[in-house]
Amino acid sequence: AAWVWITGGIHLDGFADTCDGFYGNRPKEDILKIMRDSRIGTMGAAGIVIILIFKFAALASIHPENMWKILTASTVFGRWSQELACFASVYARDEGKAKHFIGRAKAADILIGAVFTLAVFWLTMGIKGAIVFISSSAAVLLFTWYVKKKIGGMTGDTIGAANEIAETAVLLFALA
Repeated sequence: AAWVWITGGIHLDGFADTCDGFYGNRPKEDILKIMRDSRIGTMGAAGIVIILIFKFAALASIHPENMWKILTASTVFGRWSQELACFASVYARDEGKAKHFIGRAKAADILIGAVFTLAVFWLTMGIKGAIVFISSSAAVLLFTWYVKKKIGGMTGDTIGAANEIAETAVLLFALA
């Protein structure tokens, strides 16, 4: 609940819009139009429920003494993953708010963020943290690849979805 309250649910909204748009075999233009629609669809609602259940189940399974470590790593990683997704892609639309971020991140920014994020993982979880970082990074890059294949690049909504996927991946890989 704190994650949603602090962020205003902006990443969940992007995840829901991505679920709505990506469901079904539609052309890029239709997907982008659906994602811009302010109303939530069935797949968006289902996506929110499913990802929150995954997060809740993972959090409920984490030993209390490790909770702060994994929550810290997950939150830091989620924010860095947005920059990684912006760096690894181009903007899928002609115009929009996210155009100023996507494809403009520099390699040095990604590297500095990666070092800081990996340090958080290492300091909180040791070598296991490094494994969680690498595994979760692979999940974000796989999602970014899928988005580029589906619509040719990232949007603000897919950046929010990348954050949600990244946080969830950290929780699940930390449990593994």
